[in-house]
Amino acid sequence: MGGQRARVHRLYRTHTHQDERHGVGMKLADAAASHKENREMYSPGHAGASAYARVGVQTGVMGASPHRLIVMLYQGARQAIAQARMHLQQKNVSARGMAVGKAISIIESGLQQALNKDAGGEIAERLDALYTYMSRRLLEANLKQDESMLVEVDNLLATLEEAWVGIGPEVAQMTAAPV
Repeated sequence: MGGQRARVHRLYRTHTHQDERHGVGMKLADAAASHKENREMYSPGHAGASAYARVGVQTGVMGASPHRLIVMLYQGARQAIAQARMHLQQKNVSARGMAVGKAISIIESGLQQALNKDAGGEIAERLDALYTYMSRRLLEANLKQDESMLVEVDNLLATLEEAWVGIGPEVAQMTAAPV
């Protein structure tokens, strides 16, 4: 079981991200970089942190571990879907479109782009296909004004988030390197 979880953590990439506006560099996953197995799990170029900042959600990103960043992306996408549902019910077409666009951006530019398909293997490929499906369903939900499709994608994201959070304690142990 531990090998499976280790493989799961190879799904996402990390890197050092430079905040252009403030000139502040933020280093992601110092602990992960110090552990050989985690070096394999996370390759350079973590798109998740960049995507998260681009969609305007910055709180907590600077000090977050790679594991936490993925959780934040799931939460951000789910929050955007909740906003889209609210705007759908209120018949606010513009705000609904923006919320759906934000959810799609988090999924495509954050979660999907952060996948490390080389190290993540079949699991990463399946997640990639699932993220593509979610993006299509969100677009279709917006076009058809179908709340059930929004709920479907939110449920998929909730399941993935729950699984990712569930393996968090093991990740903390794996990334804690003795000094």
